[in-house]
Amino acid sequence: SYFLDDNGREIFKGKLKNRRRGIREQYDLEFVRKDGTRFKGLVAATPRFDLNGRFEGAIASILDITPRKQAEDQLREKSSEQSWLLKSMMNAFVIFDSVFDARGRFVSYRFRYINDAYERITGVKLKDVAGKTVHEVWPETEPEWVKKYGSVAVSGRPMVFEMFHKPTAKFYHCNVYRPWPSKKQFCVIFDDVTIQRRHETRMAAINACFLKHGKDPARNINALVALCGELLGGDCALYSRIEGDLLCSRGLWHVPPDYDPKDKPQGHICYDVI
Repeated sequence: SYFLDDNGREIFKGKLKNRRRGIREQYDLEFVRKDGTRFKGLVAATPRFDLNGRFEGAIASILDITPRKQAEDQLREKSSEQSWLLKSMMNAFVIFDSVFDARGRFVSYRFRYINDAYERITGVKLKDVAGKTVHEVWPETEPEWVKKYGSVAVSGRPMVFEMFHKPTAKFYHCNVYRPWPSKKQFCVIFDDVTIQRRHETRMAAINACFLKHGKDPARNINALVALCGELLGGDCALYSRIEGDLLCSRGLWHVPPDYDPKDKPQGHICYDVI
């Protein structure tokens, strides 16, 4: 025999009203066994009426669906855990839907899901881009991105690469893969490596400058001053030092035409501040 607790009885009363109205339905309900254990049951109830249309009761069957409910709870918990893991990743993560033209050619990709790191790195929000193609979000996206992503989506072979993305003005280290057998979707995990690439470019330029140094000190100094001005994004650059009572500029890059390379030090920022 099965019993109902107070909450179950209230639910049953509401369902009984449906039977009186002639409604047949299925619904889940928790039952209590004599030993106090509980189980989830699927109730299938059909109303019965006499020849005069008066309600006589209902015929009901109860199916124990506890294993199914447990499986659903576990799946829901697992899905919640996976969602939390993706959301809290330090790396940017995105799921794209493939977009094909009438000839079956991969031509674009549509945003399905992005995590918090993706929003932080690129500046877009899931609520704003979900369901939109990359060309709707960033019209200036380079064709090479479509080519590389399309290769993975169509072939299923993963790809790792670094590339510059003009709309966001950043370099990304990307791991593109398709975990499903279908071409319809693919995933990307990436990191923003812009600062790293900038440092590498600067170090390469500095090394190249030193390797080109010759026997002329003045020419070497001017080459270093010019490089520093370019790397730091300056309008002009100077290398100055005190010689006697004068501030003498020995390295010059993009200085104004009327600049005097020898002057009294007072009033020059490199003297008064530094």
